[in-house]
Amino acid sequence: MNKKSSIILLISCFLSLINVFAQKKIIDSLRFQNFDALALAYKNSKEHKVKAKLYATAYLEKAKNVNDTLNIIKGYQFLLETYSHSRKAVRYADSIILIAKSSIYEKQLAKGYLLKGIQLYYQSKYSKSLDSYVTAKKYF
Repeated sequence: MNKKSSIILLISCFLSLINVFAQKKIIDSLRFQNFDALALAYKNSKEHKVKAKLYATAYLEKAKNVNDTLNIIKGYQFLLETYSHSRKAVRYADSIILIAKSSIYEKQLAKGYLLKGIQLYYQSKYSKSLDSYVTAKKYF
């Protein structure tokens, strides 16, 4: 690797590190917002993926800090929507399912399976998608 490539790599790493710390600081400042304000900010920023991810992450972190099951599920749903059509969205659906299974909220369990089915369909995994839809139907 030549000197110019090393400098570019070093600058890239430095800028990435600054970005991570800036996002963490923003999420920490959003922690003092209430759930309604964070949800509204998320919905108003859906067109701007970076902002939407920040608000969704802040929402989820706040819900986890106060151990609010329904809002944890909602936070994962916000993240799922932000990462829609990707494998990450399926993982967020799995998180919704896992949390709902350990709670008293069967409708949320149905929603988790439904959302997972939708995301699997987007990925052309039709058989697995259908399995998720059928499982969701059991809880509706």
